[in-house]
Amino acid sequence: MLRQLTTFPHIREYDAFISTLNQLSLDYEIITPPEGYRSVSVPAVVMTEKAKTEFFEHCKTHLFFSGWVNHNGNKVNLSSQVSKDYEGESPLEWQDVVGSSRIMVLGPCLADSEKLRLIAHISGDITEVLPFINGVLKNTVYNQHANYLIYSEGYRRITLFSQKITLAKIDDIYDVWRLLESVRRLVNDTWNKRDSIEPNFTSRKKPVVIEIYKHLPKTNCRECGCETCLAFAVKLHSGDGNITQCRPVFEGEFIHLQTELLEICAGL
Repeated sequence: MLRQLTTFPHIREYDAFISTLNQLSLDYEIITPPEGYRSVSVPAVVMTEKAKTEFFEHCKTHLFFSGWVNHNGNKVNLSSQVSKDYEGESPLEWQDVVGSSRIMVLGPCLADSEKLRLIAHISGDITEVLPFINGVLKNTVYNQHANYLIYSEGYRRITLFSQKITLAKIDDIYDVWRLLESVRRLVNDTWNKRDSIEPNFTSRKKPVVIEIYKHLPKTNCRECGCETCLAFAVKLHSGDGNITQCRPVFEGEFIHLQTELLEICAGL
């Protein structure tokens, strides 16, 4: 039976949602974040497709949730790994520059429909931390002027903005919580050790033309105004083109290429 999962930006939205479900006598399951993840998450709710349909048919109250994704109950429960990875509190002397994290958007990953993507807003501002993280991590994409930094953990893609975190190719809700906590610790640890870190303000070099071309549809549809996809890749590389002119990727059947294309062109 198909089941779907949602979560919430704040505990008050979760409480209001649960109250409404109880009033409507609908069945649901609660997934509670392990102790080590409480600062970056609130509980998630799992419902059958039938219960979700009944909820939307009968709910008269405006409720806010982050979005719905399919939930596979057979996936590995990572709660034990969470506790193992992030056991204990952050050092008391830490300056917390991240603050609270709120999951605003949760949905299927555009690059892989079997994975998840999300957008989380943070209450702090980490603009000044980004060049220090760029000095610590390797293979990042950093843009000082736009204030973002992209890095990977395996196949997962993490983008840090001044007051926002985006995650792509995430396995499940436990993976979401684990990554948000890892980001919180990375940012705070880096900032609190900044006196011993050389900040790196260097942006990633432009990707070569062939790398851009690899992430285009290769249909030569000419909707971008170029004769071929290769010609469009050359135009992008030179800085004369707008990536959104590739309509098949941004409006059509090749939307699954969008995330990877944006990331490979982030240094342009």
